[in-house]
Amino acid sequence: MKLSILSTFVFLVTLTTSVVGQAAFADDVDDLMARELDHDEAVYAREAVEDTLVLRGLEEVRRRSEDHLQFIERSLELLERRSKYACYQDCVRRFTGANLTNCYRKCDKSWGPHGRK
Repeated sequence: MKLSILSTFVFLVTLTTSVVGQAAFADDVDDLMARELDHDEAVYAREAVEDTLVLRGLEEVRRRSEDHLQFIERSLELLERRSKYACYQDCVRRFTGANLTNCYRKCDKSWGPHGRK
């Protein structure tokens, strides 16, 4: 019987200590859990900022690519106009009359009506 009273006493002391300990440190546990949530939120916020920076970088690359493409298109159009003009100049130097007209048609056929080959 002494053993069961002793074990009951130990059980009650342990239970009381546990309940009192939980009540005393409940705020600390809540703060600890809140900090972990804040840490997760900070991680998510940092990832969101990194994602935003990556998107900005991609937008910058896309914008530069579009600018470069426009530059290439303008350069190509200029080259085509110069080539067509050089073809016409060659016709003027070499031919007259109907032959000149045929040469112009040949240039138009080579470079197209709008300068594109």
